[in-house]
Amino acid sequence: MPIRDALWACPFCHAIDSIRTARRREACSRCGATFEPGPRATIVAHPSGAPARARSVEEWEGDLPALDDAAAAGQGPVSALVRRASAPRPVHAEGGLLGWAERFGPRIPATLEIAGPFLRIQPGDGQPEEWPLAALTAVQPSSSSVQLRRRDGVLISLAFPDGSVRLWEARLQLAVRSAYRTAGRGEILEFHPTIRCR
Repeated sequence: MPIRDALWACPFCHAIDSIRTARRREACSRCGATFEPGPRATIVAHPSGAPARARSVEEWEGDLPALDDAAAAGQGPVSALVRRASAPRPVHAEGGLLGWAERFGPRIPATLEIAGPFLRIQPGDGQPEEWPLAALTAVQPSSSSVQLRRRDGVLISLAFPDGSVRLWEARLQLAVRSAYRTAGRGEILEFHPTIRCR
């Protein structure tokens, strides 16, 4: 997992969604601090003009702006890679049905934006789409993407080559919460495996 997915802001200058890939390391585009994986699941940071520091993800999180505040601070547009899932297919083993699984198609470069009650997806070479946020039935993270399921069963996976998956998961959840409230559908208790309200 890229460090920018774990750290939704720079722990030194607090710039939100500012960590980018830079050669073998990742670096803050505002203050220039660099980050790399360290021993025992730590992140080693090299702040400008200060000694290197190795800390766990949880320790670095204590120096970041609150995730909900960071999520509310921006809604795109942002570059994304969109993958669409096929219809579920049966999975068999030893003559029996184990269950059903979707397969994701190729990564399509797109621009993504939360615009009021809609998620706007503009593929680089295709027709724009607007997904009503109140029509989403799941917002599910994976190690490198966020998966969204619509009420009609359409499932997509979103990756953010220049942004934080964790931050965009929080942004989408915040926007879906608002859309559900506005639609009178109550408060969301959980987002996956399916959205459940009280």
